[in-house]
Amino acid sequence: MENQNTYITLQNLEVYQLARALSRCGWKIYEPLDWQVKKVNGDQFIESTDSVGQMLQRAMAGFIT
Repeated sequence: MENQNTYITLQNLEVYQLARALSRCGWKIYEPLDWQVKKVNGDQFIESTDSVGQMLQRAMAGFIT
């Protein structure tokens, strides 16, 4: 019997695709804001949306290793 390992890639996970889409949307909103608004509100939103993808990536790396 042949043992074939099949892996789900990070890019194929719907939750990762949604996190990337949210991040891209956040950056579109963030870029035209003036400096003060970016610092008060924008930085928190960008950091949180970007971190979703990073956490998924780290979790997937833990399953593979």
